[in-house]
Amino acid sequence: MLIAYNQEQFIREAVEGAFAQTYSPLEIILSDDCSTDRTFEIMKEMSAQYKGPHRIILNRNERNLGICSHVNRCVELTHGELIVCAAGDDISIPGRTSYLAGKWLDFRKAGLALMTNASVINDKGEHIQLMRTDMMNPFVYDIDSMLRGDQFLTFGCTMAYTRDLFTTFGPLSKMGIKEDIRLGFRSILIGELRYFPDVLVFKEGIIITLIS
Repeated sequence: MLIAYNQEQFIREAVEGAFAQTYSPLEIILSDDCSTDRTFEIMKEMSAQYKGPHRIILNRNERNLGICSHVNRCVELTHGELIVCAAGDDISIPGRTSYLAGKWLDFRKAGLALMTNASVINDKGEHIQLMRTDMMNPFVYDIDSMLRGDQFLTFGCTMAYTRDLFTTFGPLSKMGIKEDIRLGFRSILIGELRYFPDVLVFKEGIIITLIS
């Protein structure tokens, strides 16, 4: 599920990353939130030219919905059980979906969400910093860790989650922009959130705050 808004500078590489996924069968949702630049035109052009094995679903919202309602719309378009997320400035490595699907199959837990690390890169493709450097080992957020008050952080650009997070709780509220925190919280309430330090996403652009 690749969602974008006014990201024409980065969208081509993001779509290429989605198309390059090695997992199969795979359904790729390319969705634009009524951009005012050429983001959707690029997505449409690349979809028309795609000759690979994956099923492509192209969507453009008639009006700007905002990130949470945009996520809701994209989930409505999906048919799979595990949803892997990316934004228009994220480049997924080819094995990302296979890795996450493998981890999901290992645990098969209702409400499970997964997240990994990401590398922030500059406009030359050079590594700047890991998005998370203080937790370099796999760990699990569950209801017990939440009650203990353990630090809770999510990285939406690296997340994958089960459909249970929507069938159980319904659509995300359209208020606010922190869809990743809400989805992580939902997963903890009915399952767990697992973090792995592997870098599976390259994040383009400028990150204002990094965790050190």
